[in-house]
Amino acid sequence: MYRHLVFGLLFFMTNLSVSTAQASAIAALRPDRIEAGDTTMLWVMVSGVQAEPGQVDFGAWAGIIPLSNVMSRSDKWRRVNQQWVRQYALIVFDSSTLELPALTVRLAVGDPLKTNSLRLAIRNPPGGFDLSDMETIRDIHREPPTGPITGLTVW
Repeated sequence: MYRHLVFGLLFFMTNLSVSTAQASAIAALRPDRIEAGDTTMLWVMVSGVQAEPGQVDFGAWAGIIPLSNVMSRSDKWRRVNQQWVRQYALIVFDSSTLELPALTVRLAVGDPLKTNSLRLAIRNPPGGFDLSDMETIRDIHREPPTGPITGLTVW
């Protein structure tokens, strides 16, 4: 009887700690120091929720990093152990140290979660920085001036 009471108490305490786990969101940049024009990976991890999280709102970064410079690397959230994980690639062209505010992660149920704030250090490449130098490295193609386009082949 004593064994059953101890087992029941341990079972109850274990389930209580699992059911009261608080939802949280964490963001990390790897690497957090890059050269202008390089990419860094943003990892967003959500724990303490059963259902797949919704979208990550990058609105807080709007004046710092253009939304077009945030590229999704994973189409949807992946479950890794007890966390949901989503990955993004960021590209930044200006050298600076960016203080990035917390992002908002929407949830299927409940209030949205805020991540931690981040810092990203971007330095100029050795020997200076010129966009024309990057054209061959990053496969950048300049668009033609506005006007009629000739020589188009339609497939």
